[in-house]
Amino acid sequence: MIYRLYTDSVSGPIDEYQSHGVLVQNQLLFPHVEVGRKEPDDAGCGAVRAANTYRKEGHIMPKYVIEREIPGLGKLTQRELAAASQKSCTVLQNLGPRIQWLESYVTDDKLYCIYISPNEEMIQEHARESGFPASRVSVIRAIIDPTTAEG
Repeated sequence: MIYRLYTDSVSGPIDEYQSHGVLVQNQLLFPHVEVGRKEPDDAGCGAVRAANTYRKEGHIMPKYVIEREIPGLGKLTQRELAAASQKSCTVLQNLGPRIQWLESYVTDDKLYCIYISPNEEMIQEHARESGFPASRVSVIRAIIDPTTAEG
């Protein structure tokens, strides 16, 4: 099924997704859809600013960036990365639906993960249970891209 996602900052749909999630009146009912994500245009510039918080069951759910120091990370194989991802997902399932992993960026010795969580404590609990260190956890206060310069 195709859903159109809307935000207050954009008149009209920001993108279409094939998914089991949907946003209604800016309330994320099925939060497995990332709000505001759009493929870059031909110039490589993002056209839509993503929301930095989500509302779920009446609660504001902030986005976090988690820095994980993991020496040699960039040398892992696809199979090893998949196994790590599966382990993380298992722990997330056990923690319940209030914490969500959106995506991660792998570098040579660090992993930068984007999560939605009601608080930092839940992210630290995920780190303890999964065995993946949370060297630094920061709340995302705003999201900017090249279109931010347009005013």
